[in-house]
Amino acid sequence: MNQYLPNRKIKIYSLEDFGVSVDQDFSINIFQNLEYKNKKWSVLSMNHFSTLILIRKGKGHIEIDSKKYTIEDFGILYLPYYVSHRGVWTDVTDGLVIQFYDSFLTRKNEFPANRFSFFLNTKSPIVVNIKDCTIVWGIIKFLKKELKLEDKSEKGIIRNLSELLFLYLNRYIQKDQKLIPIKSNRTVYDFFQLLNSSQGEIRSVNHFASQLGITPGHLSDTVKELTGKSASDFIKENVIRRAIRLLENTDERISDIASQLNFQDSAYFTRFFKKKTGLSPSEFRKNRNPTFVHTSP
Repeated sequence: MNQYLPNRKIKIYSLEDFGVSVDQDFSINIFQNLEYKNKKWSVLSMNHFSTLILIRKGKGHIEIDSKKYTIEDFGILYLPYYVSHRGVWTDVTDGLVIQFYDSFLTRKNEFPANRFSFFLNTKSPIVVNIKDCTIVWGIIKFLKKELKLEDKSEKGIIRNLSELLFLYLNRYIQKDQKLIPIKSNRTVYDFFQLLNSSQGEIRSVNHFASQLGITPGHLSDTVKELTGKSASDFIKENVIRRAIRLLENTDERISDIASQLNFQDSAYFTRFFKKKTGLSPSEFRKNRNPTFVHTSP
């Protein structure tokens, strides 16, 4: 059942809200000829699950974090969970939408970093044009055929095809986006999971280290070694990201936003925000002007 983020008027959805049974961890929908013609969702929403959108023919616009992403022919968009968004589809006639929890790509005694390292880059969306990645579109062709079969007893085929699709996309995205290669390190993966599930109210390396059962020094050293950035840097980026979403998507007072983010007062929050963005929270809100990101080659 969907719920609302406290004081933010942003709906939060689970897969169950889209008709998926509670024991299922993913859902795949095919874009039909007229179903997504000029379909809009102007109200901000947020999902407990991640979403992968693949458009072979058509166009869509999604606004996230002061950016309007345009997904066109042969484009994909990976939308992490807990990201507020809105948008519109225009004449999308060929493509897929895959909505999933992390467990969808996690085998027993294994975590996604082993094979799906782009999961560790969930801070912001990934938009890529993959026209030249023919093997992905070939897999999608087979996947769509299986989805259209009346006999859905072979769910394992759909799951395996989907996993194969993600494996090839992972390789392509890593190369195209030049993402920092994260080795199969459980500590770093779990740190990012904790960070992404927080709401920006925690700014202490000590807190996350305690949650992971390790020392702050070990956490900082491990994150630095594998990413080139400190754990503190990632924490501060997370706070700014949450602050920006509140400033953009709500009309709450600056003092209330500061309180939600666990700052002792609005003046301290303003100094922190301006140091990182070059603008005060009120200036940022006033000067908000979304930029555009396109996927066309």
